[in-house]
This record gives sequence, C-alpha cells and structure tokens, in this order.
Amino acid sequence: MVKTGPDPGKKKKIDTKGLKFKLTLYFLLFAVALMAVLWLLQIAFMDAYYETAMKRQVQRLVDTVSRTYAYSPELDVDQLCLDLWELSYENDTYFYLETADGLLRITSSTEADRPGRMFIGGTMEIAKARELIMASPEKKVHFYVENARQDTRTLVYVTLTESTYREDLFIYAFAPLYPVDSTVQILAQQLFLVTAASLMLAVLLALWLSGRLSRPLIRIRDSAEQLAQGEYSVCFQGGNYTEIDELARTLTHAAQELSKSEDLQRDLLANVSHDLRTPLTMVKSYAELVRDISGENPEKRNMHLGVIIEEADRLDELVGDILTLSKIQSGVDAMEMASVDMKELADHVLSTFRVLEELDEFRFELEAPEAPVWVRGDARRLSQVLHNLITNAVRYSTTDKTVRVTLREVNGLIRVTVADRGIGIPAEELERIWDRYQRASKQSTRALSKGSGLGLSITKEILQLHGSDFGVESREGEGSCFWFTLEPENIVDRAKPV
Repeated sequence: MVKTGPDPGKKKKIDTKGLKFKLTLYFLLFAVALMAVLWLLQIAFMDAYYETAMKRQVQRLVDTVSRTYAYSPELDVDQLCLDLWELSYENDTYFYLETADGLLRITSSTEADRPGRMFIGGTMEIAKARELIMASPEKKVHFYVENARQDTRTLVYVTLTESTYREDLFIYAFAPLYPVDSTVQILAQQLFLVTAASLMLAVLLALWLSGRLSRPLIRIRDSAEQLAQGEYSVCFQGGNYTEIDELARTLTHAAQELSKSEDLQRDLLANVSHDLRTPLTMVKSYAELVRDISGENPEKRNMHLGVIIEEADRLDELVGDILTLSKIQSGVDAMEMASVDMKELADHVLSTFRVLEELDEFRFELEAPEAPVWVRGDARRLSQVLHNLITNAVRYSTTDKTVRVTLREVNGLIRVTVADRGIGIPAEELERIWDRYQRASKQSTRALSKGSGLGLSITKEILQLHGSDFGVESREGEGSCFWFTLEPENIVDRAKPV
C-alpha cells in the first residue's frame, strides 16, 4: 500500500480549523477581553469610579450624623462633637452643622487638625448649598468646588435633617477629591506587565491544553485509519477525559462488531456457495443418470427427475430467501401498515400446513380468544413471520408432532407464540439462532435441516421493523417456543379484511 505524506520542502500552513489554533485563539480572546475590562475600570473610568465611591462614602457618613441628631431624645453636644471629629479624622471629611435658626453651630475640626480635614469651604459655598437644598424636594444635594490654584476639587454634600425633638439641622460635608493621575500611571505600568504576562500565559495554557486534548484524538484518528484499511482488531485508546474514553470504547465496540459482521459475511458466502453447489451437483448428476441410464426406464427416470425437482425447489427457496432478506434490509420493500386480525391471519397460515396432518401425522393447534385480535402491522410480512416459525417447528419436530400457536394479551401487548416439542436448541446457541445462516452448531442435529438458514434472520428483520420484542425459550430434547409481541389496536364493529 502506497502512503502519501506531506512534502518536506513545502511550507506547512496553519490549520485554522485545528484544535490547537482554536484553543489558542479563544484563550487569547478571553485574556484580551479580561485585560480590556481591567484597563477600562482601572484607567479609563478611574476618576468617575473614585468620585462615585467618595460620594457614597460621604452620603453614608452624613446619614449616620443625621440619624444621631434626629432620633435622639436628648442631644449630647459634646459627644456629637467627638463623634464628628472621629468621623472626620477617619474619613478625611470636614463637617459643619448648623440649625435652621442659627443658634447652634458645630464643626468637626480645629486649627490644630491637619489641613486635609480643615474647613475647606467658605461662606460662599455654604450659602450656595443652602440655596440649592431649599429648592430640592429631597432636601439632599451635592456639588463640586474647583480649586484651580491647588488643582483640587472638593465634594460638597448637604442635607436638611428634620427632627421632632429640636430644630431642623443643616449638615454640610466637605470631602477633598485628590488627583489620581499618579495612581493611574502606576496602575497603567502594572497593568501593562499583567497584560503581557496574561497573554503569554494564555498562549502557553492553550498550547498545553490543546496538546493534551489532541493527542488522544490523533491516536483515535490513526486507529480509525487502520480500521478503514480492514484491520478490525484495532483497539482505540482513550485519554484523560470521560468523553474521549467513551468515544474510544464506542469505536472499539464498533470495530468488534465490524469484525463479527465480516466473519458473518464470510460464513454466509461460504454457506451459500456450499448450498448452491450441492443441489447443482445433484441436478447435474441425476440429469446425467437420466441421459445415460434411466432414460428408457420410466420408474427410475421419474425417481431421478423427482430428485432434480426437489433440488431445484431448494435452490428456489434459497435464492428467494436471500432476495427477501436483501429487500428488507435495504428498505426497497416498504412496510404497508394496517389493521390486521391476528387470529384470522394465524388460522389462515395454519391452514396451509393442514395437509401435513394427513401425510405425516402432524397436529396443529390455535389457542386464541373468541373475538378478533386486532393489531397494527403489515399483514403480508406478519404472515411470513408465522410461516417461518411454523416451518421451523415442523422441520425440527420428532415423534411428538404437535405445533401450537397461541395468541394472548400480556401487559397490554398481544403476545404470539409458536411452540413445538422437537429436538430443542442448545443453551449456548440461543443468542446466535437469529443470525444470518445460523441454523445451529455443526454438532447439533438441527444442522441436518434442509432449510436455507435465513428464515429466522428474515423473521428478526420483520419484527424489528414492527418495533416488536421477540425471543425464544428452549430446552434441548424438550422443544422450543418462539414468541413476539405486537401493539394491539382497538376496533369496534369492523368487518374482517378479505
């Protein structure tokens, strides 16, 4: 076998559909998207995020002071001043409190405090804040004060607190917003390094993971190529993942089934060739006898011609069964599903065997309900199933030549059984009895049958097309019972089909 490979001198192209390329691309895209989010949050939106966070913090502090003033029946001014100082010191925020009548004014800092917490607002800002809050229906406002000389901004947050115990209180909070440019520059440098490391790590991880995933797949592909070349003994090896292990097991099982199918095809070819050769040899031999010896002797001539006719019938049966099986398996002969009275059908099939009751002392029995037994199926194919099973029972009957066909309802299904009291089937052969050309073992007396060996295989194919369960129960020397089930069909007051 000539194997072709890549040209060593030809430059290898990147496989854009390959697992390695796809995983590398996906990991890079994920890393880029993640880094883009970090850059946006840490660099582009840093100022906005910083201001929003400071606003929430100042609002939380003002709400704390407001609740203390509004809901305390007795106000301890000294304790309130101490609390304001602590809040101011811990959060770098200046507070100025003033009642509506102007009689009480409290600040959170002194001249000794560090400048960051000193009063950074003036009368102009307080007047502006009071004007805005009086016009606000929510009694809460905030704005920013620019300090161009120091290049800083101050967040001014004001609320008017109403209390049932004392005068309404204006709470002013001033929080400096420090420039974050230097912080952004440091973060940008760090993020640049983090981005480069993340992209490199994404590539390395993608290459490692793609190799870990692709190696077992490549092994499976190589094994599949061996299978395609007819090496059915190949074993597919799994990998480090459940799905790949299951794929390997499935393909190994498929290879084993293909090997079995190949063996069956060889056996079928050998058996068919043998069964074709035997009657042809007999026909040729007896034809020569008629020509050379018994041509003038009517008695011998008729006997020899009878053998020729019998062997021709065997050939016709074999070819007919092969053709029937081929049509069923290929789907050429489509099923014609309709309502079928199984009782009438069984009685009709049995009537074709009644002649054996007189010629060979057979006894055929039908056990069925009085009423019609309606099922859904192909009448012609179901008739063929019954004919094959009854023929099988007749062929292997011994001294007790009773064949019984039974129809009964079991678990909501119509169960059809064909039982004989013949030689039976060895237990080790029950699983193979439905295979093509599988009469029985070579040592079994059933192998002496003159059947084509395809009857039960045809029966199996027809029953599978009907979606039926089927099987066989047998004991060697006591007989066999073949059975199958069909879906019932309820039909009321319907004339029987002709």
